[in-house]
Amino acid sequence: MTTPITMPRGKRGAVCPAGGQMRRQGLRIQSRAALAVLALIVSWSFAGVAVTSSAQAATPAETAAVNWATGQIGSTAYYNLCLTFVQDAYQDGAGLNIQPLTNYGTFNSNTYPQQVWDDGFKSGTTGGSNTTPPYGALVFFNDPSDYEYSHVMISLGGGNSISSPDAYDESAVHYETLAEAAASGAYATYVGWWLPDGTSGGSSPLGNGSFVQVSGSSAVYELAGGAPLYVSSWTAVGGSQPVTTISQQQFDSLNAVPSNGTVLNASGGGGVFIVAGGAPLYLSSYSAVPSAQNAGVAIDDWDIENAGTNGASHLNSVPSNGTFLNTSTGHVYRVAGGAPFAVSTWSIFGGEQPCVTIDEWDIDNIANPAAHMNAVPENGTIVEGLPSDSYWSFTGGQRSPTSASSSATTVDDVGLAAFPEAPTAGTAGTGITAPSTPGTGATLASGSTKTGTPGASAARCVVPSLHRMTLVQAKRALSRADCRVGKVRRPRHVSGHHVLRVTSQSAVFGSRHVANYSVNLLLK
Repeated sequence: MTTPITMPRGKRGAVCPAGGQMRRQGLRIQSRAALAVLALIVSWSFAGVAVTSSAQAATPAETAAVNWATGQIGSTAYYNLCLTFVQDAYQDGAGLNIQPLTNYGTFNSNTYPQQVWDDGFKSGTTGGSNTTPPYGALVFFNDPSDYEYSHVMISLGGGNSISSPDAYDESAVHYETLAEAAASGAYATYVGWWLPDGTSGGSSPLGNGSFVQVSGSSAVYELAGGAPLYVSSWTAVGGSQPVTTISQQQFDSLNAVPSNGTVLNASGGGGVFIVAGGAPLYLSSYSAVPSAQNAGVAIDDWDIENAGTNGASHLNSVPSNGTFLNTSTGHVYRVAGGAPFAVSTWSIFGGEQPCVTIDEWDIDNIANPAAHMNAVPENGTIVEGLPSDSYWSFTGGQRSPTSASSSATTVDDVGLAAFPEAPTAGTAGTGITAPSTPGTGATLASGSTKTGTPGASAARCVVPSLHRMTLVQAKRALSRADCRVGKVRRPRHVSGHHVLRVTSQSAVFGSRHVANYSVNLLLK
């Protein structure tokens, strides 16, 4: 499999552009005197909203929102989108739309956090800058001179929060304290918090871990990532639980599958999984995705076992087409036909896209059922290679040229090159050539032809990236690419628990050679 890009972690510009649903904090370095303004006590109150300085017991919606936000740690998808970030935390994590709970109403591309704060709220509780935001609260930062520099985060309690990229850390979603925000040199300063309290119209919404039952039906479901997952036995979820009866219409309005990044803890020691494109992908260790720890919803293992085969599980067997995956080692893939295609550059997709962080284990062990992915695309999968604009249809793991299709999933030519072309009956082939330097995208070989005996085309070795693969995995990858393993060098002494992996290969990734070309490997 070709080597994908590594998710960027570099610094960004200081000020958010307009049209991104918010502007985050700027990077003006303030004097000590200016920072001392934070010590002033400012009281805020809104009509119809209780003002409190004490934390309250977290509702299921608040817990679900924080769990969702925790699952985004390290994500770069919310640059310039702080208001969208906290909105998604409640919408995707808890199924609660917070917009109707504000006096501002529907958010749009010109809505800034300060406008939402200034207009007030219809329900929930608020506190001023002299109070500590409770768990699940939205934490607001305003700039009196320019609301475009306002910012909002979601609170973990105790002065700790989770924030989209801002003046303190421009690279990704991260943890941040009020003290760190104050010392970041941002234009905006802390003005207070709003806790939606998980209430809308006086009724509590259903968050992660809630159990529901459609009126007139005996089937019970547990909510995870906004989707109803079937409960086959109370024993699987720790015993009998309170159940909320809902209408069929309410049930139909729930998510078809859990939102991306939802963490599922399967009963009976069935393992931990991270949802990506509706499919549960196995997590081998919390060290691979630390944000998943303590963020999981305990579900019935029945749902994992029946993913994609029984509609009641509300889980896919493999990620849906177009899902972007960011592995625990920073590699990026796009899924088509259930199989991961390496991504070498974001530019061909119009810029960086939202990803789900998963365990590299799923890529390395793709043949394991727990990975819930395909080693090769499903038969009939149609993709469009970029930037070549070539269309391909897959059968038996091989690709054949096909006509343009609106249903095609766009993939990187570099990732596409990892899958061999199907033999043709003496016709000229159209070769995708991967570049010798990763990260530049692949190009369509102009005028390339294949010759050979009728009924077969001459195979050629297109060297895949073997970095971090085991020897067995490298042999399999080379075989699929019509190459073979040459000389293998390994350390003389290896500890019993150490797994040798490829650290160097003799042929450059993407280079093309005659069939059965030997690639020498260095394992460490």
